[in-house]
Amino acid sequence: MNPIPYIQNLSRKEVGEEAPWLLTPTPADPVTANKAAHNKWKSDPTTDWFFLSGYLGANPQSRVNEANPAVWQRAFIADYDNNISKADAEAMLKGRNVKVKPTLIHPTISGGVRLIWLFEEPVPISEHTQKSWLEELADKLNLKKLLPGLDACWERTGQYYEWRSDWAELRGDPVSSVTLAGWRFEHAKTASIKDAGYAVPFEVVAAEIEKRWPGKWTGEFLEGSRGARFWDPQADNATAAIVRESGMTCFTGDKSFVSWGEILGRGFVEQYRNDRIGGAVEQVYFTSSGAYLFQEGSAWHELRVDAARRRLHLRGLSLVPEKGTPSEVDKAIAVIE
Repeated sequence: MNPIPYIQNLSRKEVGEEAPWLLTPTPADPVTANKAAHNKWKSDPTTDWFFLSGYLGANPQSRVNEANPAVWQRAFIADYDNNISKADAEAMLKGRNVKVKPTLIHPTISGGVRLIWLFEEPVPISEHTQKSWLEELADKLNLKKLLPGLDACWERTGQYYEWRSDWAELRGDPVSSVTLAGWRFEHAKTASIKDAGYAVPFEVVAAEIEKRWPGKWTGEFLEGSRGARFWDPQADNATAAIVRESGMTCFTGDKSFVSWGEILGRGFVEQYRNDRIGGAVEQVYFTSSGAYLFQEGSAWHELRVDAARRRLHLRGLSLVPEKGTPSEVDKAIAVIE
C-alpha cells in the first residue's frame, strides 16, 4: 500500500511520506482556542504536526503547488463540513450501499469529518486532464451523496489536510489497482483536455509515426482510435492509448496524457506550426498606409487589421493565445508586417 505524502506545517515545502496510522503527532491535540489561533498555529514554521495530501508533485520532495504540479495521486481526500460527529458519520456510511468504502475517517476542527480513500498503487495524473479525472473519481466514489456538507477542497490538488489523532478505520480496503485501471480507461475515452498542447492533423501525425515506428500502429488513426503506446518500447498493451487532437490519453504507463510535442518532439510540432503560418501568409503584404493586401486567385483585397485577422482565421489559423504566447493569427500578423 502507498504511504501518504505530508508536510509538518503549512509553511513547509519539504514533503515526507508515511502510512497514516503510523503518524504520531505531538502534542496529541493541536491548538484549538479559536479559529484565528488555530490558523496561526497551522502556518507557524515551528509547528511539528502532519498535514496530508493525496498527491506528489513533479518534484516529489517538494509540496504540490502551481510551480510543482501534481503528477501522482496516492489517495483521495474529502471534507464534509456539516456539524456531524465521527460516530454519526460512520453510522450513516454503514446504512448506505457504499460500493467503494473510504479507508479512514477522522473529525475535523470545524465539527465535520474527513474521509480518506487510500490507493493500492499510485495513479499518474496530468494537469491537462486533472479536472475531469477528479470529477470521474467523485462520481465513482459517490462523493456528493455520501454525507451532507461536502467541501469543494477535493477539487484542489494543492490542498493539505490536518491529520487528527482520533482517526478510525472504516474497513474499506485501499482502492485496488484493477479498479483504478478500469476507471482510468473510462476516463481516457472522454477526458476533457484543457491547454493540452498543439493540435496537429491526424494524417500528418500518422505519417510521422509510421516513419519513426513502422508497423507500431495498426488500423485507423483518428480521434478516439485505440492502440498501443507506440513511442514506449516497454509498452505491451495493444489498446492502452486513445488518439486525441493534441496527443494521446493513456490508461497504462506513468502519464495519463502525452502531447504530440512530447511524443514527436517540440521541433516537429514547431516546424508544422511554422509551415502553417507560412502557408497562410503567402501573397499577403503590408502597405505603408497600414493596410493588408491579400491575393486570392487573380484578385487583390485591401483589408484593415480586424478584417485581416478574420481572413487569416478562415485560412486555418487559431485566434486563441497559447499559455501566454500570441495566437497563430497574431504571429501571422507580425510576420506580414
